[in-house]
Amino acid sequence: MIMQKISAGSTILCTAEVESVSGRKVWMKSTVQDGPTGKVYATARALFVAPSSTRLAKDAVKLLRDGVFPPDKMGSSM
Repeated sequence: MIMQKISAGSTILCTAEVESVSGRKVWMKSTVQDGPTGKVYATARALFVAPSSTRLAKDAVKLLRDGVFPPDKMGSSM
């Protein structure tokens, strides 16, 4: 893979899009390209896995109980 430099002051376009969703798995792809000419400088593909809602709720309760995110410091009235 040949790496190309992007000149300072260049206009670039960064895009990201969802390729597919299957349950908690989300595949995404992205590109970084020159704005005016469309020359592609970089591409990427990534897999994101959402936590299960049950696990997320349990972790949030634990963090609140442990004082990591005390309600009075979060800017809301819990």
